[in-house]
Amino acid sequence: MATYAEVYACAIRLLTRREHARTELLRKLLHRKFPVALCQTVIAACKAAGWQDDQRFAQHFTCVKHRAGWGPFYIDSVLQSLKIEASIIETVLASISQEQWIKCGRRWLNKRSYQGQSTLVHQKKQAALYRRGFDSALIAHIQSEIEL
Repeated sequence: MATYAEVYACAIRLLTRREHARTELLRKLLHRKFPVALCQTVIAACKAAGWQDDQRFAQHFTCVKHRAGWGPFYIDSVLQSLKIEASIIETVLASISQEQWIKCGRRWLNKRSYQGQSTLVHQKKQAALYRRGFDSALIAHIQSEIEL
């Protein structure tokens, strides 16, 4: 039978490697066959001690994904799947301006080898950005700035 100290040590090891959302940390602890109640107690203790924070996780995750060229809808979807509170998601996404999202999409598109100005190339660019989590308004801004 697992002890509190074992579960806490495992949680701390996971949290020192990288930020984790509460649900993600719970899933990893449960995967190691620790009891649910003990895992929830440990996660609450980690949160109280400042080791685990969904706000900090969401900020870090958003920053990393934004730099990697992912759009706001993708980031929002992933954070929702991790059961991050809607208010946290809204705050974190609002911290990135529309201009920064446009630059992100433009930078990502410039790394791709889309050649020409044909309708097919235009549609491929739109589809690629849409799959990356950009909405139609952002895609229009991104493409208009690239074509200038």
